[in-house]
Amino acid sequence: MEFSSKVDEHYRSRNQASRSRRTAEANAPFLFGTVHAVLPDSSPVAAVLASVREEIALEDLAGRGLDTGPAHITLRYGVQGEDTSAIVALLRAHSPISATLGATSSFPPSANSTGVAVIFVKIECPELHVLSHRLDEIADFMEPTYAYEPHVTVAYVRPEVAEKYVDNPTAAGYTFFITEVVIRTKSKEEMIVTLNG
Repeated sequence: MEFSSKVDEHYRSRNQASRSRRTAEANAPFLFGTVHAVLPDSSPVAAVLASVREEIALEDLAGRGLDTGPAHITLRYGVQGEDTSAIVALLRAHSPISATLGATSSFPPSANSTGVAVIFVKIECPELHVLSHRLDEIADFMEPTYAYEPHVTVAYVRPEVAEKYVDNPTAAGYTFFITEVVIRTKSKEEMIVTLNG
């Protein structure tokens, strides 16, 4: 009973801190825009990803922990301008994309992850690589600092425990369709584009 109360208190304080951080982030300017597919919380794929999160021990969480924001797959980061018309045209002409979840993996700590390891589920989809490359050809993006690897972040953990969450096959093999893509610019303008080509 006492342990349960401590866990509840831990989550309440963590959720309160997360809400405060999200409010601050909502009022802060973006360095760059993004093009990403959002996986709605009500979707079956979100439920599969939630089952992966449930396997991560509370004591292994670090930084933002399970607060990864809405589940999404980044197609291209770093939209530098406000004119997204070429991106919109490309996406509107694109048909829905079939993608498959893979096993988990991790990114080591970086400046962007504030010293914690990122646990993510791989996305197996050659079409996303092609689309990411096409986006780079038609619009002005910042130079990427790493090779494109489609994924969905599921948690932030202490670096020394990250390895035990790598190669978890819980979600592997689940196929779903990406039907909408969000374009967000530096000025916070946001547009949802339906893939219906």
